[in-house]
Amino acid sequence: NTYISITAHLVNDMNGNQVIPVVIQASNFTGDVTPPWLVAWTLDMNTGYITMIFSETVNAYSFNPQAITIQTSSSILPTPYKVLTGGNATADNSTVIGMYILMNYSASPNDLNEIKRLYPLATS
Repeated sequence: NTYISITAHLVNDMNGNQVIPVVIQASNFTGDVTPPWLVAWTLDMNTGYITMIFSETVNAYSFNPQAITIQTSSSILPTPYKVLTGGNATADNSTVIGMYILMNYSASPNDLNEIKRLYPLATS
């Protein structure tokens, strides 16, 4: 189910003859089986904005902020940590996903204020 379509303007031979336009099915196809990984991330504690950069394009609609834990070290216990309860992704399918940490001032939970309360979490 994977085809390529080329026009005569794709390439010329050594005598200047244009390639013959064609639509042809791939003779071999290898599907994507490599999972993405998180390459880098940033956190702005003033705005509550997290930027995550992945190794390949990710599906923004599959984004689940509850799978994020902010913590003070690579070991979750016994250091302070906060599992996010929500957030709003601000990107389309891309290698970069951004989100605002849940900070509803009139209701609980307020993840950003909870992160700020858990000193020394997210202080450097």
